[in-house]
Amino acid sequence: MPHRFRSLCFALCALALAGLVRCGDESIESACPAGVCPPVEATGHQVSSSSINRALDVLMIVDDSQTAAALGSPWSVLWPDLGEQLEDPASHISLHVRSLGATACGQPASCTDDGSPTLSSTVCGTARNFRGSLTEGLACMGSVPVTTCEEARPLDQLRRFAETAASESAFLRPNAFLAVLILAGTDDASDIAPAAAIESLRAVRPDPSRILLIVVGPGDCSDASVPTASRLAAAVNEAGGAYVSQCSPSWKTDVLRLLAFSGLTGRPFCLGPLRDVDPMQPGLQPLLRASDESTSEDGSLRSGDIGPCTTSAPPCWTWNPTTHCPAQQGLFTVVRPKEFCLGLTRTVVDYFTCADLDDPACAIPP
Repeated sequence: MPHRFRSLCFALCALALAGLVRCGDESIESACPAGVCPPVEATGHQVSSSSINRALDVLMIVDDSQTAAALGSPWSVLWPDLGEQLEDPASHISLHVRSLGATACGQPASCTDDGSPTLSSTVCGTARNFRGSLTEGLACMGSVPVTTCEEARPLDQLRRFAETAASESAFLRPNAFLAVLILAGTDDASDIAPAAAIESLRAVRPDPSRILLIVVGPGDCSDASVPTASRLAAAVNEAGGAYVSQCSPSWKTDVLRLLAFSGLTGRPFCLGPLRDVDPMQPGLQPLLRASDESTSEDGSLRSGDIGPCTTSAPPCWTWNPTTHCPAQQGLFTVVRPKEFCLGLTRTVVDYFTCADLDDPACAIPP
């Protein structure tokens, strides 16, 4: 069967499986020989929704000890990409950022127009209390002055913050997701037990699904997967968070991916396995149908099919395998134009998959 003819048959039968047409419909009998579609073992259906009301509070605890000074402020490389990721209108994020020194000996300079210790940016950046880009604001908040303190105590700072949470209403919002980012040049030297520090944090956010703890700390540079900061690692284990070693060459990428995967940006979701419907061609040739519905702030509805970014302009979709998804699945991301800023979005994906995960047709290509 010619390639174009076979592809058309697959496409039309995909619509049949999605419930849009019947495989035996007279209008497509000529596409599928004798009106019979190619056998497919299974289909998948997934819906992803995101809301403009997504709120994110980020507490940064930055090591301001002499040990951190000796590292030469390694955190500065994080701000440009983090600012771009959080400022993307497709993120639908209302952002609050607060920064603390790990030693309580020094605090960051004021980074806001109103002198508030909280950096605030509403959805799509329509209102904010700082000048310049979000990248510049994050860089300012993360520039905690180095002090003469020799011991970093980020867990003690975490406890102090939780104890004063009642007075932090300008920063902590009841419906917000709380991300705690600890940037440490050495292990914690606090008197408080790691489990007790996390317990104090849970008093602020009782729902564990609304808290994400990320620690960027020292590690064994011969094996970047082994943390050497035992107390900080214990806090991560207690909170169900993530420890990222400074020794890893991909530590910055890992932090950004964790924030994206946690749902803070509201963009990617795991999808698959995807069946290769044309294994004779190089790479993965999936057959899926993605539709996108969005409601703008004025209540108007937009809807339509979106294609792969390899052949379509935004809005379009990408699918990339990642270890953050189950085996043979990948992150499905809707890429939107920079000027895109909507209230509610709903993405529906129908796709061919395999009933048997060992089916070579669903193997991720090298």
